[in-house]
Amino acid sequence: MINRGVYSATCSILHDDHSLNVDATIAHAASTINNGLHGAIFFGSTGQSQLISVSEKKDLIAKIASHKLRKQFFLGTGCNSLKETIDLIKYGFEYGFKDFLIMPPAYYKGNTEEGVFNFYSFIISKVPKIKIILYNFEQLSGYKFSVEAVTKLVKAFPNNIIGGKDSNSNLFENIDDDITNFFIEGNNFLGRPGLLFMTTFSICGGIAGGADVILIPEIPFRLDHILEQIDWRTSIGRRSTVICVAEGACMEGGEQVVHTLDPTSPDPVKLGGIGEQIAQEIDRQSDVEARAVTLGHVQRGGSPVADDRVLGTLFGAHATRLLLDGAANRMVAWRHGAVGDVDITVPGQGQRTVPLDDPHVLAARSCYTTFGDEVPRKLREEARGRGPRGLLR
Repeated sequence: MINRGVYSATCSILHDDHSLNVDATIAHAASTINNGLHGAIFFGSTGQSQLISVSEKKDLIAKIASHKLRKQFFLGTGCNSLKETIDLIKYGFEYGFKDFLIMPPAYYKGNTEEGVFNFYSFIISKVPKIKIILYNFEQLSGYKFSVEAVTKLVKAFPNNIIGGKDSNSNLFENIDDDITNFFIEGNNFLGRPGLLFMTTFSICGGIAGGADVILIPEIPFRLDHILEQIDWRTSIGRRSTVICVAEGACMEGGEQVVHTLDPTSPDPVKLGGIGEQIAQEIDRQSDVEARAVTLGHVQRGGSPVADDRVLGTLFGAHATRLLLDGAANRMVAWRHGAVGDVDITVPGQGQRTVPLDDPHVLAARSCYTTFGDEVPRKLREEARGRGPRGLLR
C-alpha cells in the first residue's frame, strides 16, 4: 500500500552486456529509502522500463519479494504489449505486489480517451484486485490525461485507481475535490517551480546546484548548524561547502534583512543582504574563507533552451491579446500548467510560502542537505559513532 510521502523513480543498473544488474538495481533503490525517502518505484521512465525484458523484470520481482524493504518497493510495468502488462502484473501478485504504475501504450501515438479508458478497464477486468497509479507522460505515450479522463476512471474504479504520477505538469492538481481515494504522487506532484514561486526557486536552485546548505524563510536557521555542516564536510575531505540563501531567510529568533524601503511602491520592502551577513559571520567564527555571490544574471541569464522561447512567445501573445481586449492592470503568469493572467496587485499581497513537508524540502534533507534548523542525519549518526564516512566518499 502506498502511503503519503516522497517516492523516487529508481534507476535500472545494467551489466556491460546491457542485461539488468538485479542486485545493483535493488541496492540503489534501497539506498534512496535508507537516505530518507518513503519508497522506490522500479521500472518507470528513469528505470528504462521499455528496454528491460519481461523476464528480467520478473527476476527482480522474485528477488525483492524477500527484501526487508519490500513494503516500500513498488513496480511499474513499462510494457507496450497489453498481454505482457497483464502477465507481469499477475506475476507480481504471486509475490504479494498489488500496486502498479501503468502508462498507456507508448509506441503508437494518437491514443483516444475512450481507448485509454478501455486499456485500464481491461487490465482491471483481468486483475480485479489491482491498485493502479495512472502514469501521465505525454512526451512518451503521446497521450495527455485530462481531468475528465481521470475523473471517469476514478469514478468507474474507485477501489482500483489510487493515484497518479504526473511527469507532464498538467491538470492533475485541478481534480475535483469530490473524487475520493485520490492523491497526487510523482516527481511533479506539487507542480512546476513556477507554481511555488520565490522560495521554491531557492530550494530548486539549491538542489540543482548541489547545495550543502539551503536557507529559506519558512525555516529559521542557526549559524552553529551551518558551521557544523562545514566542519563535517571538511573532515570527510570536502574542500568546499555550497550555501544557497533565499533573500527572505532569517536566523532563529531574528528578523529578515531589509535592503531598502520604498513607501511609494506597492511592494515597499525590498529584502536582501542576508547572504553577505552569513558570509561575514562564517569568516569571523571559523577558519573558512566565505564568498557571497548574488546570482542575478548568472541565475536568470543562462543559455536559453527551446522551452524558454516557447514560453516567451506564449507570454507575449497572451499579453498582446489582453491589450487588444482593452484589459489593464493584469500580469501574465504561468498558473496551473498554463499561461494565464492575474490582477497586477496579487504578487504584492505577501510572500508565498512552502510547506515544511514539501517534497523539495524532504528530498533535499534525504541528500544530507541541511536547512540550518538541524544537523543532517548523517552527521548526527557519525557523531554517535555510526555510519562509516566512506559511504559519502
